[in-house]
Amino acid sequence: MENMVLWVFGLSLGFGWFPFKLYEWLRPERVTRRDRVSERIGVPTLLGLLFLMRTYLGEKILSKYEGYPFFVSVTFGVAAWTLVVIAQWSQPLPPAVPPPETNPEPKKFPNTYAIDGSNIARVNNGFSLEVVRALVRALSVEGNNVRVFFDANIGFLAKQAGYVGHGNSLTDKEIADYLEIPNSNVTIVPGGTAADPWILKWAKHAHAFTISNDRYRDHQASFPDFDENVDRVTLTLIGHQIWLSDRDRPILIET
Repeated sequence: MENMVLWVFGLSLGFGWFPFKLYEWLRPERVTRRDRVSERIGVPTLLGLLFLMRTYLGEKILSKYEGYPFFVSVTFGVAAWTLVVIAQWSQPLPPAVPPPETNPEPKKFPNTYAIDGSNIARVNNGFSLEVVRALVRALSVEGNNVRVFFDANIGFLAKQAGYVGHGNSLTDKEIADYLEIPNSNVTIVPGGTAADPWILKWAKHAHAFTISNDRYRDHQASFPDFDENVDRVTLTLIGHQIWLSDRDRPILIET
């Protein structure tokens, strides 16, 4: 009875993995290239170790009857493994997985921008809502969230510059329609107040970058967390090209 238990235990140990290996043979798409290559190296190595074990340690192992089932069952198991691996050699190796890129391009997630519209419209000492519109359009196409802030006199300045409106000054809705964004994305501050505190307060609340050439030095005491070198994007206008400090390609103004 004890001998039977040893044989059952040995054969179970030797062939316990065999159904899984047989499944791999029938479903080769489940096997990775690394596993297949490792087996082609491992099988001859194990066969060599068994041969050395039988040659140099065989007498010591087989002289003890307890070692006989273990040695024979393991030998049978490796032999069966070898037959399956040989059968798999007729199957093509799975395609090699390409190595990951060493320096993958970082993902760009949509940002939120608070645009100082009055400052941007007066870039290069002129006045141009086309610059603001091109900027808003380009950022919106990228999926960014934008909100444009203007001083109270923006409607009058736009009217004086020739932009068409129904009154003596453009309303916030007319400016929003010209910029092609919802009216809720345009803020014209009340008369007698500056737009700068509104911009900085909203940018802090929305975790937004500001786009302005204003350094907001007059508001450092009220907004000590604002860092002009981190939280602010500057703008340079060269001809019909808008260059932002946070990117290396220009935004073109359609004419």
